[in-house]
Amino acid sequence: MSFDDLLQHECTIKRATTSSSYGVETKAFDTTVATGVKCSIQERSGKVESTKAGEYHEYSAVGYFLPDVDLKPRGGDDQKDRIEITAPAAMNTFKFLVIHVGDESGRGHHLIAYLKRLP
Repeated sequence: MSFDDLLQHECTIKRATTSSSYGVETKAFDTTVATGVKCSIQERSGKVESTKAGEYHEYSAVGYFLPDVDLKPRGGDDQKDRIEITAPAAMNTFKFLVIHVGDESGRGHHLIAYLKRLP
């Protein structure tokens, strides 16, 4: 069994853009980076340090992805990317913000993303 076989979910990755109208900034996740991305999402909570300043962010899920996935904790206009689960159908309403992404093995085998579930 390969790592690819363990990825049981599919998701769409969206990147935010910010627009300004009369001095009021609004953000929208209107740029689709990729669809049908294989992943495995596990609900688990904790804290992760994600900046040089030592900021800690709480996460509510961990996602596992193939190493070539374009996933960024800071996407367009310094906004976090959003993941929307598309399969299985029972989870297609689940949405997450990307808090931190890393190759913790250091070998380019897979990416681990720390996520915060959106209501």
